[in-house]
Amino acid sequence: MESSAKSRQEIARKFGVSTRTLNRWLKKHKIKVSSGLITPKESQLIYQILGNPNRPGESVLEGAMDTTEYAPVPENHEKTETGNKGAST
Repeated sequence: MESSAKSRQEIARKFGVSTRTLNRWLKKHKIKVSSGLITPKESQLIYQILGNPNRPGESVLEGAMDTTEYAPVPENHEKTETGNKGAST
């Protein structure tokens, strides 16, 4: 168990995500924490629900990251310029 209060940034860093992503996860899983520093008890609750970031494979967040696979771009693909397509000058 954590022995001291932690900032959201410290907790997010343990999971390897941004503070914004951590806040989204907390909201998604309905985890209520203090607005200031996160207490050791709250940290423990976060780890119980989201998984221990020090133990890969135990997290409910496995697969939470976007792992969308995209088709490779064909070699003969031509890049197009962005802007006013079809606009006359």
